[in-house]
Parts: sequence; structure tokens; C-alpha cells
Amino acid sequence: LIANIWVQKGETDAARDAPERKFHVSDLIRAYARNIPGGVGQLFSHVLALGLGDIPGSVLRNYALEDKEPIYLDRQPLREMGFEPVEACIFSKEMLSRRRVIQHDPDALAMSIRTLWNLNAHGLLAPNPRGTTIPGPGETSPLVRDDLALPCQRYHSIRAWLRGLTWQQVTGRAGLTQSLPGDERLRLFERVAEVIWHHHDILLQHLQFVQGIILVDSARWRRCQQWDNVFSFYDPLNGCITIRRDQLENHGHFEMAFLVALGESLLGNYAREKRMADVHAEGESIGRVFRLTLREPRDCNSFLVGDELKTYLQLARMRVSQNNPLLYTRLVNGEEGFTPPGLLFGLFYAWYLDNRFAGHIEYKMSILRDKVSDLIPEQVRIVGRRNGLTRFFRETVFRHRLKP
Repeated sequence: LIANIWVQKGETDAARDAPERKFHVSDLIRAYARNIPGGVGQLFSHVLALGLGDIPGSVLRNYALEDKEPIYLDRQPLREMGFEPVEACIFSKEMLSRRRVIQHDPDALAMSIRTLWNLNAHGLLAPNPRGTTIPGPGETSPLVRDDLALPCQRYHSIRAWLRGLTWQQVTGRAGLTQSLPGDERLRLFERVAEVIWHHHDILLQHLQFVQGIILVDSARWRRCQQWDNVFSFYDPLNGCITIRRDQLENHGHFEMAFLVALGESLLGNYAREKRMADVHAEGESIGRVFRLTLREPRDCNSFLVGDELKTYLQLARMRVSQNNPLLYTRLVNGEEGFTPPGLLFGLFYAWYLDNRFAGHIEYKMSILRDKVSDLIPEQVRIVGRRNGLTRFFRETVFRHRLKP
């Protein structure tokens, strides 16, 4: 096994059994063992890794400023698991000297593998006498996707879809909608293509409700930001994703804005009416109620079919009316904030693809890392809803289903 060199904040930067410490190579192998059918016992016996002694402190500091940290080589735990750690110079010394970066070097890596192969061929590479002791994945089955498109097919399908979109802008005092100039349209085309291609969990079916992309100058931005600071949205009336133009200045901001709006588009035209009404008691305002009226199923054009929309709305804490199955409500206490179900869907969609986005959702999901106490029944219910929402997106939205 060739161990990774770096971890990125928000990805594999916390151990499952000890989230307060740094991530180790043994944590990486445990994660493989939990997720690879049949475990890792027969896959490898030695672990090629980079010793931190080879990396200058100044380089480590530069990576830390980018929220990147090395995966720490913990030799003794690896040996206790039945694997032999092998420290080798598998990075590019030229890149370290010239650009002050640490990257795997194909030639150095090939030389290390050839050396191990020769040692093994001459009986000089003894396996760990303990044997592998790490547990396998148990009774879990691998998750499989419904779509089996080859990468090249997916790539061409993405670009074919992009070529069919309208590319527009809203600028100037008049606020007229115009076609994007050719050069700007090409740059935006490539940026959107890169975002979709990078996130392999995005199904091609997720793109079906988007007909175009509109950039709006900040001075012409009229969307209400009462509930959020997300500068993008999907409009089911014209089928377009609208993004405030200044989001293009930062790649991360643009990626997040696009993914949130793309997620919102999956709901399609599900809502016939959305409105907020004040709630009064004993002559004073005590809060508000959000009222969502759905379209009739025959008029609804959405990625969610059948009872899937109802399931999502209930997981989003929307209450269905006993008298009208198309009416959902949610009470908002006092002046507290509120995430409407459409925006929540978009935020959760972006978070599922990359939890660096939608910190609001990451905060909500942090409760799953805590030990649930039966002293507070509401905590049990919250954990159940959060787990249910994650399962809903995994199985219904992204079609990751357990293989029978």
C-alpha cells in the first residue's frame, strides 16, 4: 500500500475513534478495512510511507496555511495490525527544491516498488509474523450506483448538456437580460464543466431541469437574503441557475453557489405557493408560520417522484396538514432564523458532495459525532432525523444503494 501524503481539512482530517488527534496511517488502513468488501488482509503486507524527517519544517508550515497536514506514520500500531511500515523517499526532490512542494514522484515510487519486489524475490522481505489482525468490514455490502456510464461517456454527456444551455447576463442600469459575450461564455462553460466533472457523485439526471445560467451584477441583485448569504438560486419558471457575478472572483465561492443552485433544481417546480404569515397569541406576535403548498402530482416536474418529496419534507421538519395533503407548514419561533426546504435541499446537496461547503449543514450534522444520551429524548429524535436525511440523499438523490 502506498500511503497518502497529505490530508485536507474537512476530508480525512479526523480519526473515527479519536477525533481530537491527528490523522495517522493506521487510521487510513482502518478506513480501507471498513469500506473494502472482504477487508484488506489479503491485499498488502507492507506500507510505503514518507517519514516526516524528510520534510523541512518551512514546507510543513506552508501547507498548514492551506489547511493541509501530513498523514502521520505510526509505526508500532501498524506492526500490531500486522503490516510492516517502509519509509522511502517517494516524493520529488526536484519539486521540493524548486517549488517547495511535496508530491509523489513516479520514478522514485517505481524504484521503491522495484526494490521491494527484488527483496521479496530473494526471500529478504519477511512478512509481519503477527499476521493481519485488523477486522474486516463485517456484514456490510458495497454501495453501487444505478448509472454505469464510463468516464469518457460522462465527460462527453456533460459537455453536450452545457452546449445546449443558454448563457445570459443582467447588467447596466436598465437591468436587461442579454447573451454573455463569447469569451466570457467560454470561460464560464469550462468552469461549470470542471465543477461537474470534479464531483463524480453528480448524476447526469441531476442536470435535466437546468436550461441556462444567468450572471447578475451585484448592483442588479434583487434576491431576498433574509434567510441566507447564498448568492445563487434556481428559478423553476425559466429553468435557469442565477448567480451573482462577483461569485466568479473566487473559485470556491462559485463552486458552492453553483452546487447549491443545482441541488435546488432537483426539486423542480414542486411549489405552487410559498409564504410566511405572522402568528399572534394574546395580542402579541410570537413568531411566524411558513406555508408551502405543493403542486398537484400531475403538474409537478421534479427529480423526486412518488412519496420521495413527502419523505424529504418531513425530514426537513415540515408538517403536512391533516386536511390538505398538499399543504406543509413550519413554525418559526420569535425572530429566529429559518432555512426553507428548497434552500436546505441545495445546501445539503452541496454538503454531501463536499463538506467544506455549507458550514451551516456541517454544524447541524456535528451532533452525529456525539454520544447520544437517552436523558434528552429530543436529541434522539434530532439524531434520527439527521441520519434519515443523510440516508435519503445517499440512496434517493445520489442513488448509492446497497448491493443485494
